Amino acid sequence: MVHYANLIACTDVAINRASSVTLDAVAMDVPTINIAFDLISERGAERVSFDWSTSIFGFTHYEFIPKSGGVRLANSPEELISHINTYLDNPKLDSEGRKKIVAEHCGPQDGKCGERIGKFILDFLRER
Repeated sequence: MVHYANLIACTDVAINRASSVTLDAVAMDVPTINIAFDLISERGAERVSFDWSTSIFGFTHYEFIPKSGGVRLANSPEELISHINTYLDNPKLDSEGRKKIVAEHCGPQDGKCGERIGKFILDFLRER
């Protein structure tokens, strides 16, 4: 985990489809871009495609993220490049939105998550 945390902390811009990496990055106030365009690949004669615009970004567990103003959605390769350059020029852009995501989805950022989980498990076991 230390290596992963260091990787995220040293990242200038986090880019991913729409995964928990987004939460990890915004928790460290790293500018984050979600790829929202279709990556089409050829596998033999079969064309593989997935419509991201109507999938993950509309799921109840993720729909808040793009609406928060804390991440940018890239709807095309050109927009991805534009967002990368924008964040490299101004890494604090959308920082307030990232803080909003952390407040809504990540819980206290006090380094005591493991302690809270342990307490919850022990309390649960004692009640049985």
